[in-house]
Amino acid sequence: FLDFPQMSSDEELYDYQKNAVARIMFSANTLLAHDVGAGKTFEMIAAGMEMRRIGISKKNLYVVPNTLTGQWKEMFERLYPSSNVLCIEPNSFTREKRQDILKNIRDNDYDAIIIAYSSFELIPVSKSYYSTQLQAKISEITDKATETNKVTAAQSKKREALQNALKEL
Repeated sequence: FLDFPQMSSDEELYDYQKNAVARIMFSANTLLAHDVGAGKTFEMIAAGMEMRRIGISKKNLYVVPNTLTGQWKEMFERLYPSSNVLCIEPNSFTREKRQDILKNIRDNDYDAIIIAYSSFELIPVSKSYYSTQLQAKISEITDKATETNKVTAAQSKKREALQNALKEL
């Protein structure tokens, strides 16, 4: 039932790729376990563009291996030639340029942002978000220990480590 109106007429997805796109669009998470060369990149690109087109997402960020950022951009432009794609190479995400790039992402209407793993890891997470995540993990461990009515040594160590990280934060 997917027709991909914005996709290049030069490209055609196989039925299994269309099924994967639908799965991505309608599921909370999806594992694409096809063999190398089976078209997973096209599936992810098509799913992102369709989710954007129908309003499920506004900006799609693709975090890819450092060596594949340029290839991803080429494939994106091949599948969706009129798309507005920002590709962030590791060598362009320097300390001096980082804030400007993040503001550019925030302020502009990109169909996709492609960023290398190593660059993505350099984007800071707010203290409040990190604190909330740590507290949720501590609660999860505490709840599991309460359910089973016993606390394992591993659970105690994990909870203590999380509490120490929360104090440091």
